[in-house]
Amino acid sequence: MPKIKTPKSVLIRQWTSGSQCYTVDGETVFCQPCGKQVLFASPANRTITVASDDTGVATVSLSPAYQGAGANGTTVKVHGVFLGYANLRFTVCTALEGEAGSPQHCATFVYKVAVLRVRSVWNKLFPFLVSVLVAVNFISMGCDLELEVLVAAAKKPLPPALGLACQFLFMPLASYGIGALLLQNPLTRFAVFVMGCCPGGNASNLWTLLFNGDVPLSITMTFLSTLASIGMIPLWLFLLGNRMSPETRRYRIPYVGIVLSLVGIMAPLAVGMALKKKKPDWATRLAKHLKTITIMVLCLLIIFTAVVN
Repeated sequence: MPKIKTPKSVLIRQWTSGSQCYTVDGETVFCQPCGKQVLFASPANRTITVASDDTGVATVSLSPAYQGAGANGTTVKVHGVFLGYANLRFTVCTALEGEAGSPQHCATFVYKVAVLRVRSVWNKLFPFLVSVLVAVNFISMGCDLELEVLVAAAKKPLPPALGLACQFLFMPLASYGIGALLLQNPLTRFAVFVMGCCPGGNASNLWTLLFNGDVPLSITMTFLSTLASIGMIPLWLFLLGNRMSPETRRYRIPYVGIVLSLVGIMAPLAVGMALKKKKPDWATRLAKHLKTITIMVLCLLIIFTAVVN
């Protein structure tokens, strides 16, 4: 059988695990194999048509009508177009006796496929490279911070409280409303909603520094929002995410990633502040070039993100 031809960046995967066969009038007409190909066999009086219900995600080649495929079966080529899920609909029709091509009885079977991105070397290196770049910048940032300033920022409850309210009340509701109004695909709506439920990343502190914002407050806000996300993300996904589609009821919260993000904030800052105390000359040099380092890190992050995606 010929292999499925897809773009280099995507991979088609069978969504339903295992092998499943469908029958019409006791005869097997369509099987879901364990591999990437769709195989079906049709007796002489059967006609089978194949179509994708979302051609923006996956298409079938020519979508022809197959008649009398026989015991050897026929292979349908599936092409991945964009990341997501699509249903291939197989319509099996029985011709009337003496009147070839006229359907007497038709049955439709659904074969679900997932179009995924193939993980390249860049995909695997990307998290490591980002972590290294952000850590270097946070060490430099720690060389320019005082522990007393961070403690003072944490003792002012109003700014962090307003930030948390915007982060975990306004943004989830706004992202849910925008998705409901503007987006048709439930999985795309779910992706926008999840993005609205997530806290700001470590890069927000870099932008705050670059535009002369309140860096201690930004660091405090990033730490608190990341910590709160351990409970708030599951809460919002339970309240609204489950309602979008059956597929959106299956998700996994990256708790390990959230905890590592907290470590990624505090550990480099602690190293930088320790360097300031033990080696003040080194810390002064790093702090002097802090904005230059920040600009370089942000440019590299943008370039790496564009290459990976």
